[in-house]
Amino acid sequence: MLQKNGHECFVLMNRHGSMEDALKSVDAEYKLLPFKSSVKADSALKTLIKKIINIYSKYCIAFYLKRKRIDILHNNSLPTAIGMEAAYKAQVPYICHIRENIWDGLGMEFYHPSRIKNMIRSASEVIVISDYVKRVYQDFVPDASFALVPDSVDAENYYEKKTILENQCTNLLIVGIINPQKGQKDIIKAIEILNENRPGDFYLRIVGRDGYWNGNKDYASSLHRYVEEHCLNNVEFVGELEDHTKLREIRKQSDICVVCSRAEGLGRTTIESMISGNLTIAANAGASPEIIKDKVTGLLYEPGNAVELADQIAFAVEHRNEMRKIADKGQSYAVEEFDQKIYVKKMIEIYERLLNI
Repeated sequence: MLQKNGHECFVLMNRHGSMEDALKSVDAEYKLLPFKSSVKADSALKTLIKKIINIYSKYCIAFYLKRKRIDILHNNSLPTAIGMEAAYKAQVPYICHIRENIWDGLGMEFYHPSRIKNMIRSASEVIVISDYVKRVYQDFVPDASFALVPDSVDAENYYEKKTILENQCTNLLIVGIINPQKGQKDIIKAIEILNENRPGDFYLRIVGRDGYWNGNKDYASSLHRYVEEHCLNNVEFVGELEDHTKLREIRKQSDICVVCSRAEGLGRTTIESMISGNLTIAANAGASPEIIKDKVTGLLYEPGNAVELADQIAFAVEHRNEMRKIADKGQSYAVEEFDQKIYVKKMIEIYERLLNI
């Protein structure tokens, strides 16, 4: 869209991947550099190596910005802050885009927090994706100003018109990297509770790779063991699905999508689930309550309370017609508020305002 409006766009990346294909498809110029994130590694030595690589990368990026005569740099994720440092050095205006609670949401820490604070203060614009993220970083940098621009999805890619909760067996889905912040144990325990009174009435699919948290995979391993030891045969670990058509097919088969995250910056998965026509049940934490209004656009439960989550699921299957109406309202709301076209329009307005166009 920016290119269509006559702007030149250049992208800096630190690894090969699917993003390359996407950039090539729109003829966008990109460059690969070995920069690292600005967060601590799992050892002092690894953190030192990251710092050294980033010092080198900062000078490379600053040189690139000057050579290309870049008017503005958009740093798209705070944990990787090297773009802002390079822009600051090259005296190029930059946008700081904050999408996550790095501490509670990612289990990370900045290796140079005072420098990150300075980068936030010095930004031409600081964008946050939710009021929740705004509150987190207002505590971190009280004197900074923040603009709220929620993330978006391509609604056309996810939209499904379907009727949920038609069958005796209710299909549930949870999507996301498996770690404590995502809270998958809540739904596993809820299924165990539901099995006691309604065996065979529920089937849960867990989509996502086993993730690290503070340097280990203990949480993911413990969930696999729990399911096996408690003979939860109606719980399936699907693994990571890089093919989005497969995930879309699973969503199509699902009735209820569950989001158990404790510190979701906004909840792209939540939005995708709602647009897909599923009833969405989310933990009342992070930014989820900004999207889910209880018994209006979805259902909420207290994070960590598997009994309450099980009760909400049971309530849903006992009030099927009401839940279908709630899912429809949630779908309409998500399409209206989080479609990609709205996001692109807001971002172009910010770019053009900063560039005095």
